[in-house]
Amino acid sequence: MLECAKGSPPPNSTASFRPPNMNLRDKLREILPDILPENPTDSVKGTKLIELVRVRLKKDYSDATLRYHFSIMCCDPSAPIAKVNQGQGYYLRSPMNSPQGAQNLISFTQGTLLGTADAEVQNIQLSRAMKFRALYARMNETAARFPFIFDQDAALRDSAEALWRVPNLALVEWSVGEVTDDGAIRLDPEKLKLKQALGLSPFVITSVKMRLDADLKTLRSEFFQGLSQSGWAHRGELVFAGKIEDEGTADILRALSNRYGIAVTSYGINLDQMDEWQSAVEIQRMGECEFESLTLATHIQRIAPGAPSPHLDWAALEEACQEHSDFSNLLGWINDCLTSKTVNPHQYQGRNTSQKVSGS
Repeated sequence: MLECAKGSPPPNSTASFRPPNMNLRDKLREILPDILPENPTDSVKGTKLIELVRVRLKKDYSDATLRYHFSIMCCDPSAPIAKVNQGQGYYLRSPMNSPQGAQNLISFTQGTLLGTADAEVQNIQLSRAMKFRALYARMNETAARFPFIFDQDAALRDSAEALWRVPNLALVEWSVGEVTDDGAIRLDPEKLKLKQALGLSPFVITSVKMRLDADLKTLRSEFFQGLSQSGWAHRGELVFAGKIEDEGTADILRALSNRYGIAVTSYGINLDQMDEWQSAVEIQRMGECEFESLTLATHIQRIAPGAPSPHLDWAALEEACQEHSDFSNLLGWINDCLTSKTVNPHQYQGRNTSQKVSGS
């Protein structure tokens, strides 16, 4: 199916049995998702978490040993535990509540974890970034453009490389699917076979770079970061949460898009009003009516349509798979859909699995 994904385990898969000699870290990976709260505001202090963990562990470990493992696992983006930013307490890590990938939605002049803005500004901007990412992901999934959120490796968190190599999100849209009565998308085997015979892809992948607002000082660098990130994909898109009111800024983006083919879209959201929204995790778990009401805050404007490529750049994608596990997980998920002939949304913690798509 997909060569890059061969031998890769399905994302977020769990073992069906516990190995007899499982080490402490593996035991914690298994039990922490059942203990930790999804919302960082409900985080559990270390002392309480130790008590909760001890109930599930058969062997008695010291407080120091457990605290050490909590600390080490918090630095691992694949681990289920995360620590509250600039505070105490632990919560369940997921793409929707992780600041790790969301920090790249913030430019240096908007207050970034990499900059010198004070903690209050950083937290406000980071909260807005996570909320917009959750809103954008769910809106696209509802429209059958299935999102995969990149939660970047810890080693890339503060590096310039992450800004140029790893997108915030990818959208996968299938051209051979039909929506069933239960809201699932089934892939047509005959159409899949025909696409394969014609050398055509049954899906289109869009690499998405997201920003809270369009800042003229960083506009060009952010556009070219999006271009660099999307070289492997069928399409590249630069998406802004806020409205682009300055026509000069819009003209610059149109000119760049016409030359390099990256689409540009504004969601027209009042960023100050986002502070009144529920958290990113809660946005993903909203009922359909409540979420539809939230989308009324968006005023989507396509600044430039972009120019898609007919093929993926497999050489670039294979290289990305070797360097960053998220790319392998992306292809593993697509491969699972092809094998099962069913499009299943990428599974991550904190999602509302009951939501349905509106079309293919």
